[in-house]
Amino acid sequence: MKKKIKYTKEPTGELKVIKDFLPPPDRLVLKEENVKVTIALKKSSVDFFSFFLRVLWIIRRFGVLSV
Repeated sequence: MKKKIKYTKEPTGELKVIKDFLPPPDRLVLKEENVKVTIALKKSSVDFFSFFLRVLWIIRRFGVLSV
């Protein structure tokens, strides 16, 4: 069990403000160029993947396979 922190009303002493050392958000993540892709699939392929994803969603949602 974690030890509880006891807060007191004592002065905290001299505080020191430090400058922001983190880079801006746009420099944190490397940007990658997006590419749009269009594909043509058979209806049977789309139906198969739709069914498969529905089954996976049910398994994850209700924990059917968890023992």
